[in-house]
Amino acid sequence: VLVLVLVLLGLLLFTSSSQITLDSKAKGLLRLQEQVARNEFQLLSTAASSSSASLRSKPSQPRLKGGNICIVGNAETVKHAERVHAMWGGEFPSFWYVWDDVDSPLNNGIVDQGAFNRTIHVVGRARKANSLPFSEGILKGIQYIKRNPSSYSACQYIFTHDDDLHFELEKSWQEKLKNSNIPFLGEDPLRDVKVGSVDNRRKVGQRVANVLVSILNEYRPAIASFPWMVGIEKYEHMNDIFGAYRDFAVAPLTGFDNGMVIYHKDVVDFFIPFAPRGEGGLKGEWTLGAHFLHMFVPGIFAEYATLITAISYKNTINLDNIDQRVAKVTKVGHLRYHEGVRHPYEYMLNEKYIALLRQGLNDIHHKTGKDIPLLHAKPPQKRQRDDDDDDNDKDENNNKNNK
Repeated sequence: VLVLVLVLLGLLLFTSSSQITLDSKAKGLLRLQEQVARNEFQLLSTAASSSSASLRSKPSQPRLKGGNICIVGNAETVKHAERVHAMWGGEFPSFWYVWDDVDSPLNNGIVDQGAFNRTIHVVGRARKANSLPFSEGILKGIQYIKRNPSSYSACQYIFTHDDDLHFELEKSWQEKLKNSNIPFLGEDPLRDVKVGSVDNRRKVGQRVANVLVSILNEYRPAIASFPWMVGIEKYEHMNDIFGAYRDFAVAPLTGFDNGMVIYHKDVVDFFIPFAPRGEGGLKGEWTLGAHFLHMFVPGIFAEYATLITAISYKNTINLDNIDQRVAKVTKVGHLRYHEGVRHPYEYMLNEKYIALLRQGLNDIHHKTGKDIPLLHAKPPQKRQRDDDDDDNDKDENNNKNNK
């Protein structure tokens, strides 16, 4: 009996010692993972901040033109791509991954190496069953631009764009530009055009494009987007910020929709391919990429992250437009397919993903994205100007007067 008791006691001590060792290793591994995540975020933050600061280090940058803003988008058909291209008055070169149309020809664009500006480029096609997800379609467009030296040189901003968006100017856009002291570049394309004419519809798009170019030229943000009204109505802090800047053309960018984001080309590689890039099986094909942008963009870029309030958009095919009480939902793996919406959502991974991302913050309780209060939101800053800019303005005005 004594021998048996001693044996059992030894086993108990060995098991306890092993458990302590295993617990210690687990805690050590967790601390190591947290430190790695924190280090990776700090590296990203430092590199991105350095890039955004470099945007302001050359005050006499050339004035932006329509050809410097390049749309990179996903379209269901060629017709959808052409609609978006025309919506901006044909002012911006556009590059499209077409995910459910392999046959239709381009009517208004070209795919060759000819005149770059005001052209539509199809960078890939597929049928829906074999198509790439949104994130990979966007990446394909950017890779296409990078392979073409002339296009990469021209594209100062990459404007990611889905095909179900409709953009228009706010009614008070002129007053907003005036209050923000933003000069309208060029002449108003609608000044001498008859209302209702075909030319009028094209000129409406050109006017919206000119306003966007005017704002980007004056502020030169690292990243910009447009008012996400669903979030503004839903989240208190976003509503506070939007209300405080309602009379101005720009505001701090906190929460936003990742379907229409404008990236300066110096920072686009930090975010596309959309993070995460496969760690832990999280691919970031749909909603996860949006959470990454929400959490880190406002904190990293601060006053260089700009919300453009002079232009609004409507999302015509969106989960927010569907009655959730009657919508049919199909689950496949970690994705949920909602009836009436063209893309799946990764909602079953959202909380785990956000918890993972928070391990990269120095302060895991730090407010991010839509939770940033008005008091902590950094007002957008304009780019620096010098005498060269003034000379450019004078030359342009003289050319107008001579004409």
